[in-house]
Amino acid sequence: MYTLAMLLVTITSIYAYRIFKNSKENSSVIYIKNWIVFGLFSLCSAYTHYYGLVTISIINMLMFFYFFVYSIKNKKISNNLKVFIICGIAQILLYIPWVLSLLKQMGQVSNGFWINVTPDLFLELFTFYFTGNLKDTIYISIPIAIIWSLFIEIYIAYPYIKDIKKSKIEKLELYSKYKPAILAISIFISVIIAVSVVSVILWRPIIYARYMLCALGLFMFFIAFTMVKRSNKYINLIICLISILFSLYLNISFININYSESNIDPFDYIKEDINEDDIILVSNEGSGFVVIAHFPHNTLYFYDQQEWNVEAAYKAFSDELYTVYNLDFLKDFSGRIWIISSDNYSLLEQVEEQYDVKLIKQDKFSTEYKNYKYAISLIE
Repeated sequence: MYTLAMLLVTITSIYAYRIFKNSKENSSVIYIKNWIVFGLFSLCSAYTHYYGLVTISIINMLMFFYFFVYSIKNKKISNNLKVFIICGIAQILLYIPWVLSLLKQMGQVSNGFWINVTPDLFLELFTFYFTGNLKDTIYISIPIAIIWSLFIEIYIAYPYIKDIKKSKIEKLELYSKYKPAILAISIFISVIIAVSVVSVILWRPIIYARYMLCALGLFMFFIAFTMVKRSNKYINLIICLISILFSLYLNISFININYSESNIDPFDYIKEDINEDDIILVSNEGSGFVVIAHFPHNTLYFYDQQEWNVEAAYKAFSDELYTVYNLDFLKDFSGRIWIISSDNYSLLEQVEEQYDVKLIKQDKFSTEYKNYKYAISLIE
């Protein structure tokens, strides 16, 4: 959904700017195709990811403000404002079916969430877009990531910082000339500010570097526009070449990790003895869900100890996946159970406390992929 939202938001932004540009050139002419594409992709962005919703909300508000002010100046409601109102109402009405889910999920976030505000969070917001580093997926060393990010950000920002010393008339001329880039970065920064405000209101952090991928097309446009229009072409070439080298290094590392032989060891261990009638019980760790994806035909149970409230979503793993919030479902069960947890046997110990079980075999594994840990136990 991140890359899809990035595409949809970028297309929305392009058509918003086309509408804006056409209205400047000839305010009486309405390009219906542009409005239809804008409205459709705006709505799709909102449905794809909540950061997409935040981004297109800001874009829609800016467009309304512009056409509203234009109409006041001309003492007449412009055709574009009329079309925008129709487009805006249509988007709101078509988003209403999801509002109940939105309110429900906001309630879940307010009760607890997994994002923590740490120095790493702000570091990732600063470097993630240039290196791909995020939490445990560190391919480029942190010092190099910081230096590289700083260099690009200063290089891109310098032409605009340099303009501060110019006169008001010169600044206005430059603003008009580079308005697309300035609008793009303004919206991108506004998204960060908006989700930060929501975080304060909910008193739970919902700002996360990976989520900003939804609006990244705007940031990429700002960088590309500035590099082409205002920067040194030789330095631009060097930046592009280094970016390609980083990308090659990142992808080679990523492929080696994804296809490491260690990744299949836990599944081979299970396949040695698994029967059709065996059930699989996993806890709130990523490694358990990887197991679920490999054994979709067995009956699967997700023990949601932290009450993530993801029962409907996790049905996508398998039709035979059931979410449970306690271990009472084992009361009348007789048979074999595969218990998968992280780097210890805590889930097994919980089962042993409540029921009389026989341990058949158990082992621990560690994989290159996400450094997942598997504590696998087969009991009867």
